[in-house]
Amino acid sequence: MIFEISRGDDLLLKLEKQGDQESWSLGEEKITPGLLSRIKDISAELKDLEVYSKRIVVISSERVNVITSGNWQIYFNPQENLDWQITKLKAVLEEYITPEERRQLEYIDLRFGNLAPLKKKEE
Repeated sequence: MIFEISRGDDLLLKLEKQGDQESWSLGEEKITPGLLSRIKDISAELKDLEVYSKRIVVISSERVNVITSGNWQIYFNPQENLDWQITKLKAVLEEYITPEERRQLEYIDLRFGNLAPLKKKEE
């Protein structure tokens, strides 16, 4: 539910709903409480991994994209096991992607089973 129009403070978590171009009104529910709770869990887990979110885009109830402060994205399915998705992310970041290589990432997709496909930016 929208309580107050943001002044653009960078301290706030910025949520967007893709494809929702209509203006948002105070008191209007745009994201279900359950989905918001899952998004907050994702954000907290990312901070523990020292991955900071700049924006979170709700694509659907089954897809949430986190745009990191490093301008790469992480695709989550909030309907699936978030602990497993975070475990996969942690493994990829610790074992396959150095902090320097993160600058070359376009995305890591955590939505599918035991897979965590990633794509690097084309140079």
